[in-house]
Amino acid sequence: MEKSQRQIVGSSVVALLHQGAIALVHFIIYTNLLISTGAVALTLATLLLFNIRPIPYVLLWFVFSSTWLVYGLLKYNVFSGSAAQNGHTVWYTHYFWQSNAVLALALVIVMVSFFQLKKNTMCWAVFPAFLTVAYYGFPTSANSRFSLRQLVWIKPLVVALVWALVTVVLPLTEVDEFPTYWWILFGIRVLYVTGLCVLFEIKDIPADNATGLHTIPQLFGIRTTHNLAMLVFGVAFVLALGLCRFSSSQPAFLAIAAIQLWCMLLCRWFSGKTDEKWYYIALDGTMLLLPVLVACFELWVG
Repeated sequence: MEKSQRQIVGSSVVALLHQGAIALVHFIIYTNLLISTGAVALTLATLLLFNIRPIPYVLLWFVFSSTWLVYGLLKYNVFSGSAAQNGHTVWYTHYFWQSNAVLALALVIVMVSFFQLKKNTMCWAVFPAFLTVAYYGFPTSANSRFSLRQLVWIKPLVVALVWALVTVVLPLTEVDEFPTYWWILFGIRVLYVTGLCVLFEIKDIPADNATGLHTIPQLFGIRTTHNLAMLVFGVAFVLALGLCRFSSSQPAFLAIAAIQLWCMLLCRWFSGKTDEKWYYIALDGTMLLLPVLVACFELWVG
């Protein structure tokens, strides 16, 4: 009898731990904590790759909070036709007050950190903000709205350009240092984020169908989407290897190549049946790996 009771208690503890782990994963993903930390990781990687010290931590706070705020505002759109397909919207409606508290906190941090940046950085920050608005739509009339999301091939490129501006151009502007081959890193970052966006469009097929958007996987199928993402990551991989020849921090740039190779291997794993949480964990998680790998390569050489 005692053994049976211990088994019941053990099963209950395991169940509670499992539920707690799921709740924690949901919190990290659906409060946009993961994607915001990923933006900081890419920004930090840019500074580490070019051996820039000291780290401008106020910029990291701005990148984190602005990503947190923008993704919160855009994903928690309860008026969207894709609301039923959007895990973020479900989270927002279920945790309404907590979600709004997160957005309010992010807004405060954005305002405080923005006005501590250098004037040139503030000016450059306008460009990704403008592109974000253009991506989601300028209201041209009461009944119509034009947005870059309506253009099949432009959609992932615009998102990638915003991310490259924020995580490459802004940090280099803040420290007022543009190494000779910074533009190659900028191109690699555009390709990398483009590949991620193309794969995320597989997850978004039901939502895009509901809102009438036309995307690459809808028009050309999932297999073609996989091949396109692999091609984009492959080009970024080759550029990263080439960059090792010109940079004084050669081994560190191998970290970029390793991330691109890992993304290529991940491509075939994603389908319309893959749980959306794995898109965030596996794909956005590669952003978190980059500065870690950069630091590891530098320690290895040092």
